[in-house]
Amino acid sequence: MQVGSSLELLGDDLARIDRLAAIALALVTLAAPLGGYALAGLATRDLERMATRAGELGPAALGERLPLRGVDDEFDRLGESFNALLDRLEAFVEEKRGFLADAAHELRTPIAAIRSTVEVGLGVKAGPGAERSPERYRELLEQVLDESESLELLVNQILIVSEATAAQDRAPTGTASLSDVVERSVEMFRGVAEARGVRIEAAIEPGIAVPGARQHLGQVVTNLLDNAVKYTPDGGVVRATLDTADGAARLTVADTGIGVAAEDLPHLFKRFYRADRARQRDDTRGAGLGLSICQSIVQSLQGTIVCHSAPGEGAEFTVRLPLASTGAASAA
Repeated sequence: MQVGSSLELLGDDLARIDRLAAIALALVTLAAPLGGYALAGLATRDLERMATRAGELGPAALGERLPLRGVDDEFDRLGESFNALLDRLEAFVEEKRGFLADAAHELRTPIAAIRSTVEVGLGVKAGPGAERSPERYRELLEQVLDESESLELLVNQILIVSEATAAQDRAPTGTASLSDVVERSVEMFRGVAEARGVRIEAAIEPGIAVPGARQHLGQVVTNLLDNAVKYTPDGGVVRATLDTADGAARLTVADTGIGVAAEDLPHLFKRFYRADRARQRDDTRGAGLGLSICQSIVQSLQGTIVCHSAPGEGAEFTVRLPLASTGAASAA
């Protein structure tokens, strides 16, 4: 027995399926790019908002920060990193602004003194026709020279602070014998100390080398010795000690001078900071940059500097620097 059936209905069903598949494929082909574009827009919307906000920031708007969604995803972590960078930039810019303002204020004093002295010499303040003796002119010129020397010293100190600050993010190059630097500095100050009635004692361990340049290390040692001698009264003692402790070079400069008040200690290394003027002698007043220079140089050499003091009990400054790797110290 044979049974036959028409395939027309099956062909119609298959054709219908083909049409539906073609339509679905066309719709998917059209919808996929549009959907992908929409999803990408949603995914990058927050990133675009952050980029737009970052483009609006500038020196006048360093206090602004990128908005965070609070979901702790990749975009939030990126925003937190960028905001942390802005925090550091803001602190750096504010520090530079304060430094420039303080430097301008300090520079204004000797410049004003020079101008005033010159005006007196030219007769501007005394009126035309005022007669002055050659001795008076010599006195005025000596005043101009003194103020010019003060101005030159201040400018040099500002340059040293600037160079040391810029070098803090760079690894120190070369090595130097700290033992030789301390020994020479102590010998250099013995005459000054004796003239002031101050005795200098030294205990220097030989052969201690540290990374850094000899001139920068010498600047640190001379500044500390200079302060110690200046603030130590007649009959006092200044002690300079150099040794190694806990794998580092340790320099200690202590004196039996007037000491530092507790309220001044936290600000001692700030630029242009001066302690209570009532406790200072006229010949000890400086620009307030010496200790700031020491700190900037020590930090650029990956070291630390601290001060322990009390009024009437003297002051002790301790500098710790990493030891140089095995090898001879350079003479530079």
